[in-house]
Order: sequence, then structure tokens, then C-alpha cells
Amino acid sequence: MHDIFYFTDIHGMYDLYRAIMDWCNEQDPEAMIIFGGDACDRGERGYEIIKELLDNPRVVYLMGNHEEIFCKAARP
Repeated sequence: MHDIFYFTDIHGMYDLYRAIMDWCNEQDPEAMIIFGGDACDRGERGYEIIKELLDNPRVVYLMGNHEEIFCKAARP
């Protein structure tokens, strides 16, 4: 059985996001990772974090209120 990791509220801070993901991979490279939302806002690289989380088949991505705001702002 593999580990399950959960984290949330990265708010666009890519270096912190990478450190957490690297730690998860070191602990168990096949673990499920649950992200609880709020990947964007405040920091400059929220879109990159969202894209990487969505592209990772090991990640369950739960959208937070900051993603909702991000999506509304992105609509034409």
C-alpha cells in the first residue's frame, strides 16, 4: 500500500510547491497526492502550479475558492 499526501494553499509560490512535491516523491514515488485547492493568487506562478497539478496522474485536485476566482477572471 502506498502513502497518501495532502497539501493545500500554495497561492502561486512555485518554490514551495516544488519543495513539497519533491518531498512527496522522495517519501513514496507512487503515492497519491491530494491537493486541497488555492494554488493561485498572491504568488506569480499560480497558473504553472495549476497546470502541473492537473497534468500529474497521481494528483487528485480539489478546486478552492481562489481557483474559482481565477476561472471567472479568465473568461472573456
